[in-house]
Amino acid sequence: MTSSTRLMQQKLLLNRLITKQDRKGLAQGFTLIELMIVVAIIGILSAVAIPQFLGVRDRAAASAKVGELVGLAKECAVGQVTGVEQTLGLGASGIVPTAKCDGKQDVLLPTAALSPAAPAGVKCLADDKSSGKTIATITVKQDGSMACAWS
Repeated sequence: MTSSTRLMQQKLLLNRLITKQDRKGLAQGFTLIELMIVVAIIGILSAVAIPQFLGVRDRAAASAKVGELVGLAKECAVGQVTGVEQTLGLGASGIVPTAKCDGKQDVLLPTAALSPAAPAGVKCLADDKSSGKTIATITVKQDGSMACAWS
């Protein structure tokens, strides 16, 4: 092979490499179809995840309200057992106990009303919320025992 042929082949090879690199630089990125598929997938995942999130949020809010009522009942149970009147504080949900917890009578604490859309599965002591029932009522007996009823 002559040197001019070899030089020509090297120039041709060099030109091919340069054009491949240029095309590679132009080909970087996503096509419109790829972007539309990604947007569709995100939309489907959002449609599934948002209702789940809202249900968990409602259940957590209802559980917090009932949990606060149970905390007040425990404070009252101390007064029932010791015979010393307990002053129950006002909680974040606005439940204001009006009865005296001093061991002289059974105490029916004010009810915790949940929103009608509150999901099932909210517990009050050992009792699960049944469908359609939205009010939890706790009774603290003179011996300090507690009972929860849904209505």
